[in-house]
Amino acid sequence: MTTKMAELFISITVVLLSYFVCAPLVGFVRAWVAREMGDDTPAQLGFLTINPFMHVSRIWLVLIVWLQVLFSYMPFGLGRYIPINPLNIQGKHRGLRLASAYFSDTVAALGISVIAFFMTLAIHGVQGLELLREAVTLHHIAAVSPGTTTLGLIVTWLFLTFFIMGSLIAAFGLIINCFHFVYFYFFEDSLRDNQYADMIMLFGPLLLLYVLISTVRESITKFVVWIAYLLAYLVGVIH
Repeated sequence: MTTKMAELFISITVVLLSYFVCAPLVGFVRAWVAREMGDDTPAQLGFLTINPFMHVSRIWLVLIVWLQVLFSYMPFGLGRYIPINPLNIQGKHRGLRLASAYFSDTVAALGISVIAFFMTLAIHGVQGLELLREAVTLHHIAAVSPGTTTLGLIVTWLFLTFFIMGSLIAAFGLIINCFHFVYFYFFEDSLRDNQYADMIMLFGPLLLLYVLISTVRESITKFVVWIAYLLAYLVGVIH
């Protein structure tokens, strides 16, 4: 097996492993928070579980493998969409409760990303920041941190994959959830009988993703790195 084939195999493995962890955790948090806020729709649909086979998307499983073949390394995948019925979330502080339900998966993805980069810093110290300057490959990790064992290189690659995937899921979720929250909280009544409501719900998030995803992703990545670095400094992992 050539080095390139070995890296492709490892890339597919670590990205799929990250996906099978991130999708269930993010989906479970969204379903649990929605129930706590008053909407049991996700729970009734079976999403209140960390069973990965309830959360992973078959389409994304195929896409993940295909993306690795095309780009060698593309750590991104979305779990099954978990619907929230905003009509079930009523009462005092409805806006806050609705926001909690919609943005819970974004917060969960951010948490995964922060923990993953914190672990990267715990392994490599401040050199972990150098790993972000180029594409994530075993060669780059070895160049930044010479002397690291093969197992250490793979573990580092896995943590970086969690970090990137969590950041991307958070970015996508933030944009889509912002649209849904604004739509249902501020314009739900006026748009309820609008003949274009379905088109707005479909193309609105897609347009926002096209315009904002690069900026939002970059901002979230910087935020995650800053939080992880601060935590690592406070607990004495780095000096």
